[in-house]
Amino acid sequence: MSLVEQDTSSKLSVTLTNVDGTAINLSGATVKLKFKIDTSTLSTKTMTIDDAANGKASYVFTKVGSVFDLAAAGTLYYEIEVTQADTTILTTSKISNIEVRKKIS
Repeated sequence: MSLVEQDTSSKLSVTLTNVDGTAINLSGATVKLKFKIDTSTLSTKTMTIDDAANGKASYVFTKVGSVFDLAAAGTLYYEIEVTQADTTILTTSKISNIEVRKKIS
């Protein structure tokens, strides 16, 4: 998967699983995407739960005012944080990354 700087409809979809491969049930949970591009400021966004029983969530990168989620080309580093209904928190075991390429000008 690759992303393009300043896109406003690129979608990151994830399936969250336990170590044994079973889906993390997201019923009643809040799922957050924490990300930054290279050394930029960390952003935290709420993801959409697409299929709670099967651990599926997504986030569509946007623009708020004049600020793009995908403001520049570089490496986007991210982790997912799940807060369950009982307030327990589970964060992905590794930081993942995706390349954000420059637009053709």
